[in-house]
Amino acid sequence: MTKISWSDVTIIVLAIILLLWAQSWYNTAPMTGERVVGAWKSYSLSKFGTTTAEFRGDGTCRFRESGGEQFSCKWNDQGHGQIKIVVIEPGKSDVFFAGTVGDRLYVNEPGREPSFVRAESKFAYDRQLLAKATR
Repeated sequence: MTKISWSDVTIIVLAIILLLWAQSWYNTAPMTGERVVGAWKSYSLSKFGTTTAEFRGDGTCRFRESGGEQFSCKWNDQGHGQIKIVVIEPGKSDVFFAGTVGDRLYVNEPGREPSFVRAESKFAYDRQLLAKATR
């Protein structure tokens, strides 16, 4: 019969903890591609108001601001946790990059980086309450 020492038990427990930590990191690692498909909301506490972003599986998207302004766009997966968004306006187009982590979407815009939360998520509900409380 083989004896197991406390140092062996400690190593096994640490290995299990490390594996669980790695799995939890993998589940919240940056996601792109088809996982960005759906509706996202940004509840700004400033002058920007609420913005809704809708990403479709066919590579098209749309941003709608609370004032009624809308922007059509196209998106594609750039890999490495990033998507490219091309906003199409008459006579010009703007390019932005975004990444997702869990139920959060971060868009890199010049001068600011608005964060969005997946619509209908707990994050969206919490952000909506916070935005209403500060008005």
